[in-house]
Amino acid sequence: MVVSPARLILSPDLLTQVLTHARTSRPREAVGLLGGRSTGEVELVLPLVNVAHGEREFIADPHSQYCALKWIEAESLNVVAIYHSHPGGGVDPSAEDLAYARRWSCAQLVVALRENAVRDDRLRAFRFDQHGGTQNVPIEVIVR
Repeated sequence: MVVSPARLILSPDLLTQVLTHARTSRPREAVGLLGGRSTGEVELVLPLVNVAHGEREFIADPHSQYCALKWIEAESLNVVAIYHSHPGGGVDPSAEDLAYARRWSCAQLVVALRENAVRDDRLRAFRFDQHGGTQNVPIEVIVR
């Protein structure tokens, strides 16, 4: 099931998994799913294969997406967010990101990686509201 939590809650370890996937995917964009509870507590980071040809776009491989969705279902979790990276870019979604995000009711997490630094990476999560506008989703990193 896909849910739209009011916030995303990640442990430092899970956040590190997202950032590591984003960094190792450079210069291409990373894409993946976050599995968790309807409260927004993330329990799984599931990287997907990006089959897009360009460096500034993502298309999730259908087979890896199917396997990730089955894994989330087997764990009795929900898709709480889709994440993707912007290597060297900002946290604002592109027109293509927004068109993709409209198809999903979960949160969208954008990971902006700095060109020459492994620190100062930035995150932004958003979702669409009932009027079709975007609404920021707070991100909390909590040690459990």
